[in-house]
Amino acid sequence: MDDSPSWYLAEGGKTLGPFTKAQVVEQLQSGKANKNTVAFRHGSTPQWMALGQIGEFATAVSATARVPDIPKPVPPPAPLPSAVAPLAPVVSLAPAPVVTAPVVSAQVSSAPVTSTPAPQGGAKAPAAFLEYHIIGGESQCLEVELEPGASVLGEPSMMVCCDGDASIENIDASFLPSFCNRRPSGRVKLVFGGLVTGAIAVVDARASAGALWCRLDALLCCETGLSATGGLKTIPGSAHGEGVVLHRVEGSGLCFLQAGGRVMRRRLVAGESLRVDSACLLACEACLEIDIQHSGEGPRLALLKGPGVVWLQTHSPSHLVSRIRAALRPSPGQ
Repeated sequence: MDDSPSWYLAEGGKTLGPFTKAQVVEQLQSGKANKNTVAFRHGSTPQWMALGQIGEFATAVSATARVPDIPKPVPPPAPLPSAVAPLAPVVSLAPAPVVTAPVVSAQVSSAPVTSTPAPQGGAKAPAAFLEYHIIGGESQCLEVELEPGASVLGEPSMMVCCDGDASIENIDASFLPSFCNRRPSGRVKLVFGGLVTGAIAVVDARASAGALWCRLDALLCCETGLSATGGLKTIPGSAHGEGVVLHRVEGSGLCFLQAGGRVMRRRLVAGESLRVDSACLLACEACLEIDIQHSGEGPRLALLKGPGVVWLQTHSPSHLVSRIRAALRPSPGQ
């Protein structure tokens, strides 16, 4: 079960969260939420959907539905004035159904997953500016769709293709150029693919206090609410090409990272530490303390100290390059 706090619930015109999946199940079991409560999660649900329509909560919803409501006792009717006689016997009516707190109405759509922010104050969710699909299993790529007037920051060297009407602007910017949809109507589609075979990690800066350290050569694209004005952090490697350059990304929005192999997510509590091969470090929250540890001729290690979240890649492209280079090096005597 994914323990990341990435689920949002709408109740009484307000957005609550983020919750973990287990916390949403507890809300269902305690009666604070029901099958009609709408929920949203980045990269999982198509906009806002009722919990009863989300497969991950089908078991919890059905379990709560089997528990019958215990009717509350009906108070006796108020006595009639003495001058008025009842025309018929007073019949106790069944108690009125208990109505839970109102939820925000949301249209269930089959549209792709969006990065639309949660609605506030009971208003309907705004039109989605960024929709994305992560395509593939063992070797993934990222497909982004932009509404008219919307844009996304992207790495040109990672772009596979884009519609002809997509404009690329700010090429000389210090961070990333902007891919924009200048059409008066209709969406523009872009596809990004990494330089390695692996998975794509979706990191939400809003859940990370708005600041991240991201591997510079792993950044595919991000939402325009993010910027990189906090500088670079370099962790050297034990051999040429095995070091890592981290870019401080700040702001609000989603960040898409290409990882070699699988993506591992680890949350460190206060006082907890983790030694990481610098070549396998993908990203971490800026609140983490990072120390460099030397290990002779072995891999250069980074010591991460919590609290905070770290994302790792299980297969390092730089390690692969080093192995290939060593295999091609002529042996002594040749």
